[in-house]
Amino acid sequence: LNAKQAYLMAPMIPAFLVPDANKPITHFRGPSGSGKSSTSKFLKLVLSPEKTAVKEPLKQGGNLPNDTDDLKTTCKNSNTLLFDNEKYIDGETQDLMCNIVTGGTFKKRKLYTDSQQVSYQLHNHFILNYISLSFMQDDFANRSLLFDLSRIDEDNTLTDREWKDKARQGYKDIQSLAFETLSDAFKQSREDINDLPDAPG
Repeated sequence: LNAKQAYLMAPMIPAFLVPDANKPITHFRGPSGSGKSSTSKFLKLVLSPEKTAVKEPLKQGGNLPNDTDDLKTTCKNSNTLLFDNEKYIDGETQDLMCNIVTGGTFKKRKLYTDSQQVSYQLHNHFILNYISLSFMQDDFANRSLLFDLSRIDEDNTLTDREWKDKARQGYKDIQSLAFETLSDAFKQSREDINDLPDAPG
């Protein structure tokens, strides 16, 4: 990220950590060597640091499921989902992702029954990275936050080992600052509420 993008991302991280809050679909777009994969994986590590991700942060992510039912199932396993090197997302999947990031309610057939249904809610955050995405619906674009990345100079590139070491320490520091920011914000919010005048009787 350049300085302006980092300035935009910094206040977003505490917001991303608020449970059940709507979050934009976060895109990292750029050519090969721009760090879009490592940047998205670091953000995923900050927001959802599962044990396997902390151990091997470069192995996070995968392909977007081809089937919408599979995507719903995947969403039940993690609050933040990372999909690597996407090229095309069909309209039905984009509609589903828009529904999920705003807290969608879904129905499925109850186990061992033919007619009974159960409802469940999904409210996840998606991170995508790609060189180019060939199709984006208006609703999908309106619910997205796009970062365009440039190719990194060779002098500034890191080895996998160097990146992993920085990521493991860095995500803890950023999480600590983010939670401290949230704590201060909630404290200020309570003080502001207490300062409100009483409603007229």
